[in-house]
Amino acid sequence: PQVTPPQAPVITKVVGGDQQISLYWNVSFDPAITEYRIYRAETEEASKDIRLMRQISSIGPFEVTWTDTEVVARKKYFYRITKVGLLRYE
Repeated sequence: PQVTPPQAPVITKVVGGDQQISLYWNVSFDPAITEYRIYRAETEEASKDIRLMRQISSIGPFEVTWTDTEVVARKKYFYRITKVGLLRYE
């Protein structure tokens, strides 16, 4: 069967703080979503292909924010968030 992966959430806000970066997105009302996966890259080029990014966290389906505390001041980071469905499609 042909399976369509869930649509990725859109990051709506990014807030930098003292050695941390918080990401915010809209809640998903899809009951088939089991988790979010958060990826990070340190170059814009790597951020264009999720296979070149590093998964740094996975969190529950009802979360709408996550904070990266493993960052270095004045360094650029690029993030992507994916949804994972019941069949483990991302």
